[in-house]
Amino acid sequence: VELNIAAIVKAKPDTMAFLVLPPSFEAWMDRLGKRGAMPTAEKRRRLEGALKVFELGLEHPYFNFVINDKLEEAAEQIYLRTVLGFKDLIVQVRGRRLCEQLYMETQVYLKQL
Repeated sequence: VELNIAAIVKAKPDTMAFLVLPPSFEAWMDRLGKRGAMPTAEKRRRLEGALKVFELGLEHPYFNFVINDKLEEAAEQIYLRTVLGFKDLIVQVRGRRLCEQLYMETQVYLKQL
């Protein structure tokens, strides 16, 4: 995953970047498992890519965190931000903490894979 968010935002300051997160590591792994059997190498590649995305989300202030526990609520968070300009700071703090947790749990999981 190669995202140059800083360049995009600099070129177009009204850009909104969203980082949609699963509600937990366990829920994420469950969702991946429901997609069917996946070779270990493919799972490793996906998780390593996710680590890069988590790092970007934690390094750059441009991201709006969205916690995708329920699709309707995640869509509402995006709508509120993009259409109404409302940024829920509580959701952003929760999202940042969740991103940190997902990052750490993914690192541990990859060591065991």
